[in-house]
Amino acid sequence: MKIKKTHWSFGLVIALIAFFQFSNTLSHDFAWDDKIVIQENVRVQEGISGIPDLLKKYNSDLRQDRYGYRPITLISFAIDYELSDTNPVFYHFMNVVYFLLLCLVLFLILKKLFHRSSPLLAFLITVLFIVHPIHVEVVANIKSRDEILALLFCLISLLHLIKFLETKHWKNIVWTIVFFTLGFLSKENAIVFLPIYVLTLFKLTSINWKRILKIAGIVLPIGLLIVYFITSYALNSQLGKDQTADFGIYQENLILGNAFFYTDQFIDKIANASYLILLYLKDFIAPYDLAYYHGQGDLAPVGILSWQSIVGLIISLGAIIFALFRFKKNSKIAYGILFFFFSISIYLHIVRTLSDTRADRFLFFASVGLSIILIVLVSKLLNTDFSTSQKIEKLSLSKVIQRLTLNQKIIYLMIFSVLSGITFSRNSIWENDYTLVENDMERLESSARPHYFYATNLLQDIQQNGATQDKEQLMIHHYQRSMEISDAIYHARIELGTYYLNQGKVIEGIRIFEKAVQIFPNTSDPRHYLGQAYVQNQQYAEAIHHLEKSIEFAPNSIDSYYLLAISYGKIGEFNKGIDLAKSGLQKFPQAQVSMHEALGYLYFDKNDLEKSTASSLKMIEHGGDPYTVYATIIGRYQEKGDNENATRYYQSAIQKGYMQAQY
Repeated sequence: MKIKKTHWSFGLVIALIAFFQFSNTLSHDFAWDDKIVIQENVRVQEGISGIPDLLKKYNSDLRQDRYGYRPITLISFAIDYELSDTNPVFYHFMNVVYFLLLCLVLFLILKKLFHRSSPLLAFLITVLFIVHPIHVEVVANIKSRDEILALLFCLISLLHLIKFLETKHWKNIVWTIVFFTLGFLSKENAIVFLPIYVLTLFKLTSINWKRILKIAGIVLPIGLLIVYFITSYALNSQLGKDQTADFGIYQENLILGNAFFYTDQFIDKIANASYLILLYLKDFIAPYDLAYYHGQGDLAPVGILSWQSIVGLIISLGAIIFALFRFKKNSKIAYGILFFFFSISIYLHIVRTLSDTRADRFLFFASVGLSIILIVLVSKLLNTDFSTSQKIEKLSLSKVIQRLTLNQKIIYLMIFSVLSGITFSRNSIWENDYTLVENDMERLESSARPHYFYATNLLQDIQQNGATQDKEQLMIHHYQRSMEISDAIYHARIELGTYYLNQGKVIEGIRIFEKAVQIFPNTSDPRHYLGQAYVQNQQYAEAIHHLEKSIEFAPNSIDSYYLLAISYGKIGEFNKGIDLAKSGLQKFPQAQVSMHEALGYLYFDKNDLEKSTASSLKMIEHGGDPYTVYATIIGRYQEKGDNENATRYYQSAIQKGYMQAQY
């Protein structure tokens, strides 16, 4: 199998189309999950010096540590940070560059796979892959670079496997394994390339079993061992676990993201998987209502006898049977079908249920197979001539396109133009979090999480730019709507309740948190914030009950210790409060300021101003604000009518430079 070189113009045009298609993402801000991998990831923000830490797997309850073990992707973000700090333009630019490189490698792969056809076939498939709207999330959302890098490395790996078939140089097998490992360390879905290696061997060896078994017998076991060791390390790493232990961090019910999460019966899993395949095929063939989110409310489980399941099952089984029995006669379509099913299999929730029901990014790998199928079918309908020769291989792209009829040119151009226009338009929706949630909200009206996401963005806007009546009402509406749709929504209750408390609307806050405690009785945050609300409302006995429960569920909750100690003092149990605050001094070395502040309040309520003052002054030793400390001490003496000591501490503050004399 000798592959002829193709004119450079093919690669140039592919690169230009890929760059132009996503050029309007370059001015975008960070959005969606970019917070997890960049804005909230302290190890990424160490730049190149943080790379050794990025090679480790931390398993704390922090969002950044719940991201999979994808060190290659995180290292790419760290390099971006080193070069551009937090300028999103550079991150988006690199996403487009990586996608561009991926498309060039894809073209080379397709040309080798279909070496008996004109390079125009590989070109058309690649262009369809580039312009398809299903890829907007992957390229426009920086976080989804893990998909791009995983597919890029896996395609390079496949390229080396094909080179081994051409040259029989065993170094290409080594490179196959090396690049597969890089792909798996970029994102775990690279595992689907293990069966794709075998599929490709079938395609290029004319089903030479002896040769297939020889090569697959080396690549597959090594690949599986790599997957096993990397996965075992990632799952069993104890790094970071103590960082968030006993803080009561709540993991929201996964059914909110995956409506199929509690589907246990195998027959039901098959029904849902068939339905998902139908939806993914619809999204690829008619991408008119794409959304950034698909979860509870947007999707619901179906039964095995539902029309969605039956149609999906018929299409799936029919396609797989066709591919297996017609592999030799229709190898291009058969290859595309099996590529699709291998790639999408890990996202069907049959073996492992994922946290999201479905997503555009889940179709990224699989869309290679669908692109092959669609172009081959359209080309058959149009009677496109893909015959090749030495002369054609040397022709430029423009000369090869001239061999198409006018009708063929028009139809291909129409398909690509329509898809490209949809993609270019949808790119703008990913400009920032607000444009994303606002645009897709109507499509996701019955889903709890999108309402929560919309409300959270409005809250951030209010915190940064101030509130207007309309903005505040809209935020509250979406928080309340998310809670109406699902009792499982947790963070919406915490955020809306704390907003009310911060605005002095204590009664509204109490109402929210009392309901949260009913729904989530064994979690810390609702108890803590309800206790805080009762403290604000001077209902200290009620506060104590919930703050004690908060500490029971989250023994390291420093704020609950602080409020509980003060509350004990307010009902006259001074010694109990003092003992709790002192135990907090021992237990939380990082909380010396707040615990000494609590002691200051307790001793003051106990009418022991000397110890109250001594405790408050300790705050300065541990980093407390001197002006605030002295102002508090002075105010307490004035409240007790001790103007002599009030004046003494005022003069002391002036001498130490903490206050200025008032004339």
